[in-house]
Amino acid sequence: MKKIILLFLMLFVLPAVYADTCDPKPQIDDMGMSATTIALTSDPWSNIIAVEVNWSLSGTTDCKNAMVYMNSDLENIFYTEEEYTSVLLGDNIITNMDMIFLPQAVPGDDYLQVFITCNNEGCNDSGDFGDSHMFLFKITPLKCTTNENCSRDQYCNTNTQQCLELNCEACDNIENHACISTCNDSDPCTVDFCGISGNCEHNITENCCQLDIDCNDGLFCTDDVCVANSCVITNKTCVVAGPCEISTCVEPDGCRVYNKTDCDSNKAIQPPKKSATERIADLKGPSIPTDKNTLVIGIIALLLIVKFVFLR
Repeated sequence: MKKIILLFLMLFVLPAVYADTCDPKPQIDDMGMSATTIALTSDPWSNIIAVEVNWSLSGTTDCKNAMVYMNSDLENIFYTEEEYTSVLLGDNIITNMDMIFLPQAVPGDDYLQVFITCNNEGCNDSGDFGDSHMFLFKITPLKCTTNENCSRDQYCNTNTQQCLELNCEACDNIENHACISTCNDSDPCTVDFCGISGNCEHNITENCCQLDIDCNDGLFCTDDVCVANSCVITNKTCVVAGPCEISTCVEPDGCRVYNKTDCDSNKAIQPPKKSATERIADLKGPSIPTDKNTLVIGIIALLLIVKFVFLR
């Protein structure tokens, strides 16, 4: 008989008892938003949408540890949430929450979902103890006139007046709304770049130099100098001591001096020959002055001579 009574309790009485303690059904009756569009500004405290959730509870028992919260795949959004220790059957609850959008939130159409759950400890019922509601909203881009209107990892496109994300490499630092490479080694003879591995790499520029020694080609008959970070190679000029010597550069010995045949080093150096024009001018003698004052004075002097000599 005891076994029959125990079996009756297990099949009919105990499930009903557990059902009474494990059947809270929160449901969202209505939900409103202060705005369905948010126009981003540089001040996040201005980028707020208020959400009001009206919900109630049905079922056979109260709701323990109720939680009202939001969920979204979006980044750069913060929101508030509310927790209730106990919600009684038949209560109509109004929960107010805020969404805060940071200036770097991605513009476009998106969604946010509100959840309400009950967590009744000791419940062995696997039923649904929650409800959710999804709503859509639109984020319009932040208007900007300078980079200072944007977050540090953005820059202002002044043509569209939009703050856009910087597309920096792994080796870059963000400074003053720009990507600044950390790979510059201050060597004018290297090309610096960020490699696939995310590490700085430096390729040496061909024929680039900083000092004359960087241009040494190993030859004795060339002068190797560095000019504006480029090597300039010229043939070496060999110096001779006298007029009867010639010199040339021969690898690998350098300059060699040779004596000219039939050359007298003591012979006076002949003056340079005059041109044909200069020789004709010498044959003509001194030219008659063309200056008018000189000519007049000469005529007057000639007349005076004639007067005193012949007319006395």
